Amino acid sequence: MQGGGILKKVILSYEKNGISKITLNRPEVKNAVDFDVMNELNAIFDKLEEDKGTRILVFTGKGSAFCSGGDLGKFHSLKTEDEALGMLVPMSRLLKRIAALPYLTVAYINGHAVGGGCELAAACDFRVADPGAKTGFIQGRLQITTGWGGASLLKEKVPYLQALTLLTTARLFTAEEGLNMGWIQAVLNSESELMEWLSKWNGVSGSVLGSYKDAVRTEKERDTLFNDIDKEVKACAKLWAKDEHHDAVNAFLSKTDR
Repeated sequence: MQGGGILKKVILSYEKNGISKITLNRPEVKNAVDFDVMNELNAIFDKLEEDKGTRILVFTGKGSAFCSGGDLGKFHSLKTEDEALGMLVPMSRLLKRIAALPYLTVAYINGHAVGGGCELAAACDFRVADPGAKTGFIQGRLQITTGWGGASLLKEKVPYLQALTLLTTARLFTAEEGLNMGWIQAVLNSESELMEWLSKWNGVSGSVLGSYKDAVRTEKERDTLFNDIDKEVKACAKLWAKDEHHDAVNAFLSKTDR
C-alpha cells in the first residue's frame, strides 16, 4: 500500500497507478453497514474529491465476507415507515454518490455479499468475485425489497430476466452462476489477480475514464435512475413497517443467536 488513512469502521488505502481501495472493516459482523459506516464512507468520498488522483476505486471487505448488508442488530429497532426512511434514505444517497463517481468503481467480492451487500456491489461499475464467494439479494426472505436502490442499479447492469431472477428468488448464487448471468465480470483467486485484471486500464487517464462514464450514462439517464431509486426506497419503507418483516427478522435473529 502506498499510504492511506484509517477510520474506525472503514479503511481507505492507496495502491499503485491511481487505484484507491475502500475496505469495510467490521469482520465481526461480516462487514454489516451501520450509521457509522455511512458517515465514514461519506467522509472518504469527500477526501477522494479533494485528492483528485483516483482513476479506479475498489470496494472490498475485511475478513471472510464482502458485506452482509444492513446491521440488523441495530436497524431492527426501526419499526415505522418514517424510522425506516431515516436509515434507507442516507444509504441510498451513498449508493447514488458511488454511481456518480467520476472514475471506475469495482466491487471486489472477496466473500459472501448478501442483501444490502449486493446493493453496494450493484452501485459499482464492475464486480469481480472470489471463487468461493456467493451473492444474494436475500431481502425477500425478510419480506422486504431492496431499500438502498439495488434493484434500480441492477437493471442497469444485467438484462431484465437475469435481474428478475436475482431479485425475486432471494437465493444465493455462486460466483460462476453470477459470471454466467453477466452479474459478475470475472472470478479471481487473489488480490494480485485483481490488480492484474485492473491493469487493462493502465495508461488511460482518470479524465478519460470519467468522460466515458458520462457518455455511457447521460445526465438525463442518471436523473431517471435516481428517481427510480427514490421510488424503490419508499416502497421498501412501506414493507419494512409491516408485521411480516419484523416477524421474519425476529426469526432470523433467533436462529443466528443459537
